[in-house]
Amino acid sequence: MGEMMARTTKPPAGDGDARDPRLLLSGLRTDSVARLEAARTSHRYSRGQVLHYEGNRCTGVHAIESGRVKLLRATASGRYCILRIANPGELLGLEALYAPDHCYSTTAEMFEPGVVSFVERDALLEVMHEDPSVAEGMLAILGAWVRDSDEERVELVGSGVRERTARVLVRLARNHGTSTGNGVLIRPKLTREEIAEMVGSAAETVTRQLTELRESGLVQLDGRRIVVTDVDQLSRVAHLEESSVP
Repeated sequence: MGEMMARTTKPPAGDGDARDPRLLLSGLRTDSVARLEAARTSHRYSRGQVLHYEGNRCTGVHAIESGRVKLLRATASGRYCILRIANPGELLGLEALYAPDHCYSTTAEMFEPGVVSFVERDALLEVMHEDPSVAEGMLAILGAWVRDSDEERVELVGSGVRERTARVLVRLARNHGTSTGNGVLIRPKLTREEIAEMVGSAAETVTRQLTELRESGLVQLDGRRIVVTDVDQLSRVAHLEESSVP
């Protein structure tokens, strides 16, 4: 796992982000990193393959080497909501290690073809028990996730579909965007249904909102290709104070 992180990501600058698993690895003993690396296995997955299912008992933690993974949660009505799209370098399933039922809280499905590593739960817990800094690092990542989740829930209070759609696009641009001459290209090519799953609304409603944002000059749409042309203005529509995009 240690070598995998080094291959797929650049070293963090400054204090960095507590969610970044590279910070976890940077604080581990050399023997702990070596044991995690020896315990991992890697496999190549196709788009649509599932790494783990919501509600299944945790068998271990996945680390994304390449490709992207969408994390889904089932709603009470049986529909699925995309919570977020995970990038290369991220760890999946940490929450299940500490959950009372030791079950995954989301379904992790490959959004793009890629390579994902896996470390079995027992092997990971053994290293954690012998090197407390492993557990401390993972708790720091989980704490940052909880903080972000709390902020998102507060933002959703009283938000309409227009605001939620704009917020999803700003975050996609921030987390998965590439600067172009026209704005910020959202690299994952999402279908309207997938965007609707992230917004939490019907595909027809979200499509209408995307059309209105395009007519307002805030986005460009070309099939599944989306370019955010005015990130600052879209952030204001989303009621976000800071866009932080490339």
